[in-house]
Amino acid sequence: MKFISRIVFFVLFLLPTLNLKAQILDQRLIIGASFGVGLPQQNFGKSDTVGRKDTTKVKGWATTGINFHVKAGWKFYKHFGLMAQAGGNVNWFNSSAYESQLLGNPILQNQVAVNATAHYIGSYLGGPFFNFPINSIFSIDAHVLVGLMTAKYSVVSPIVNFDGSTYNESVSYTVARCLGYDAEIGLKANLMDQVALILTCGYLGGNPVFGGYSVSYSSGPPLLYPGAPAVSYNNARTSTMSTGIINISAGAVFSFF
Repeated sequence: MKFISRIVFFVLFLLPTLNLKAQILDQRLIIGASFGVGLPQQNFGKSDTVGRKDTTKVKGWATTGINFHVKAGWKFYKHFGLMAQAGGNVNWFNSSAYESQLLGNPILQNQVAVNATAHYIGSYLGGPFFNFPINSIFSIDAHVLVGLMTAKYSVVSPIVNFDGSTYNESVSYTVARCLGYDAEIGLKANLMDQVALILTCGYLGGNPVFGGYSVSYSSGPPLLYPGAPAVSYNNARTSTMSTGIINISAGAVFSFF
């Protein structure tokens, strides 16, 4: 939130210095695409056992991942327009931390392996964007967007060997949706009239609520290993994962009359 407040303050600070009255340009379509790294924040990026001890919260065990975004906007004035953005973040699950902390039962030491898919955080947002030229080549771009955030939690699959039996476990969450927001600032370099390169830093946030999760076992005897979650954990257990991602990206922007 501090990052967002700084961007808003920066935009509000510059607006009084700009003569926006009657500075309408030919309406221009802006299309861009970017790719970069995503650094998980808040509970999404934390690794501890609260996910099974407090059913109102869930941690993501997420590690650094990648982000990709496409956007389209319409510039109404010299420094202002409206845009829509769709994108996704793929962040990998910290299997080693999950294995050592969540399944750190002394009885199971050296008897556990954890496989997991990646998290996917989707965002479908819209709102205003701003452009502040520095000179004929460089400009500062910023936006503040709100809309839909979706969260597809990693499917975690521990393999536990205990008392001569192998348990193949699978833990999967429902897909969560919530109000999401994105604040971003970037430095744009114009290569020519219609093509520019841009380097950005933004913060994507939201609080997705999962409707529950299910546990299944594809192998192993009915009597579960010590500390194993019961299959009865189901969709009745809702939980919130506070989610923040710092996205650092590079991309291209194209302008069309």
